[in-house]
Amino acid sequence: MSLSLTALTFLALALLSAVLLALLTAVGAGFLARTDGASLPASLLRAGVTFGGTLTLLTALLAMGISTMSNR
Repeated sequence: MSLSLTALTFLALALLSAVLLALLTAVGAGFLARTDGASLPASLLRAGVTFGGTLTLLTALLAMGISTMSNR
């Protein structure tokens, strides 16, 4: 299966937006944990878990969308 340049660009932008959204949620979770009184290592751990979970979910949704589009 050969990808066109447009499809490759769309895939790169979708992955970049998924990473940026996961990073934004991780920063928010870390900030909320820190203002709740958690220590710095605990808030970084919560941010890391949030980043991993969000990125996993967004990557799965992106893969599902790509497989749906390619089965046409």
